[in-house]
Amino acid sequence: MGCQKVNLRVEVKDTTRRKGDQVQVFLAEEVKGTGAATSEADLSAKKKNPSSANGQYTFKRDGGKGKDKNTYNVQETKTGYVVYASLPMSAALLTEGQVLSLDFRITDEHAAGKTATIVWNDISNQQPDKPANRGKLKLGSVLKQTKVTYGKPVIDAKKDNVWKKAASIETDVWVVGNSGATATAQLLWDEKYLYVLADVKDPLRSKLSSNAHEQDSIEIFIDPSKDQTTFYQEDDAQYRVNFDNEASFGGNARKESFKSATRLTSGGYTVEVAIPLDSVRAEGQRWIGFDLQVNDDGAGMASEAVCPSGVIHQVILIKILPVLAVCY
Repeated sequence: MGCQKVNLRVEVKDTTRRKGDQVQVFLAEEVKGTGAATSEADLSAKKKNPSSANGQYTFKRDGGKGKDKNTYNVQETKTGYVVYASLPMSAALLTEGQVLSLDFRITDEHAAGKTATIVWNDISNQQPDKPANRGKLKLGSVLKQTKVTYGKPVIDAKKDNVWKKAASIETDVWVVGNSGATATAQLLWDEKYLYVLADVKDPLRSKLSSNAHEQDSIEIFIDPSKDQTTFYQEDDAQYRVNFDNEASFGGNARKESFKSATRLTSGGYTVEVAIPLDSVRAEGQRWIGFDLQVNDDGAGMASEAVCPSGVIHQVILIKILPVLAVCY
């Protein structure tokens, strides 16, 4: 079935940079058994190819250069460093519901060459030879992907020429109800903002409900650190705009820098917004989280909701580069 890749982001808090600092990842097909040592044949294969034998990968803090750039790279942060890795794996193993064995081992070099080690699951620290001791990773549904290009539109709810090169996403997964308003959205970015232009199909516009989230509107969720938690952290934000350009916010929204405009159309309405990304750029992060949701008031009746991901707070991953790779 060919080979696909597992993408990892490992953030390490370690303000003292030394040559021995490294991250080791152990990722392979789940091993079912008692945790006995691997066979002599397996150990022999491991010695011949130690970089990935038995699912073992080593990423050095001062590495990620030269030919290693095809596998991983390292970015320094104020509090330590982040490893971005792309690990090859059989496509047959990368299916929804598949369980893989997984563990992480972080090595921190101290003064005089001494080291400290911390792991995720196997406290016996025998991940290479006893895969059964590792933790388990259950694969979820596949994230959708698109590209976000660089551009700076005028926020007026009109489709400027710059939007012509922007890819589109559709809200086609129902999270509440099974029919109602939907949207086609496009995304752009620059050094300060993420731009979203959403064309909403909703001929019966309404904001009769006193609750902002039950009015005809779109909601955008931003997760700059891409932690994908089930609760709002300090950097997470929610932006909501109804068809009358009335905005409301949640989480750590940057209200003072947020921009929006709306325009009524024959089949619904258009919303154009500029969401501040200053904090993301300042930290030099390569990925943030994003999701888009459409709310349908239904003329004061129960609200319907639809989004691209199928889970209201599911994230879209956006790679902050001249062309952004987006998963949602």
